[in-house]
Amino acid sequence: MELKTKKITFRDAEKKYRISKSTLQRKVNNKNVMKVGRPNTLSEKDEENLVKGICLSSKWGFPFTSMDIRLLVQQFLNKNDRHKSILSERLAENIKRSRAEINYESIKKYFEHLKNSLAGVSANVIINYDETNITDDRKILCKL
Repeated sequence: MELKTKKITFRDAEKKYRISKSTLQRKVNNKNVMKVGRPNTLSEKDEENLVKGICLSSKWGFPFTSMDIRLLVQQFLNKNDRHKSILSERLAENIKRSRAEINYESIKKYFEHLKNSLAGVSANVIINYDETNITDDRKILCKL
């Protein structure tokens, strides 16, 4: 408050409060003043409803552990389609023969791209990854 009314200089405030001058200037001038940490995933209303439900469950004799609460919130978010606009769940399909077909040009293009990608990469950090889509669960997440 003293700084805004200019009763004290930034240097004097720095010495008095032991806060760096640049931090004081940034706060007084409202530059780069953002909330610390990640933005909330849940809305205020959803968070309040979950807290009420957890408290009610605890009153009834079924308290939650911290892991139970995490799983509950994750399940809540998954049921409410938090990534609905980006991802969808569907059954995996094998690729068509026409897409899997390989010719000389595609192989040549692949190795040219690989050569450029691996330039300067040590051989001991390269691993083999098979992209044949072998999976036990046919339900997968796909980008829309």
